[in-house]
Amino acid sequence: MGTRILTMGIDLMLELGLEAFTFKKLAERMGSTELTVYHYFANKQRLLQYYFQLYWLWLQTYCMQEGRSLKDPRTRLHGDIKALWDLAGGCHGRADRSGEAPGIGHRRRLEILPA
Repeated sequence: MGTRILTMGIDLMLELGLEAFTFKKLAERMGSTELTVYHYFANKQRLLQYYFQLYWLWLQTYCMQEGRSLKDPRTRLHGDIKALWDLAGGCHGRADRSGEAPGIGHRRRLEILPA
């Protein structure tokens, strides 16, 4: 159930926007009760904090994997910056050919959610 909340929650936030998103709407979308959502997250802020924690954990792991063979701290930092640049498509703030924003967008978000 927790994974469904995370997956469907981010989809609904992207669809409705943060202000219009509510646990009631999420529960309806899931075919569940609002109480079920509140069992996992006390409020919308806690859900957002969880998403941010997952994102930063994923980002840290990504940078560590990309630079695992680099021993020199300066070279490792350069590798982290390059990995982040590559992740963002090398064009921070611009859309890529698919029209989606660069970086950890809608298509990549499921990689950070627990299985």
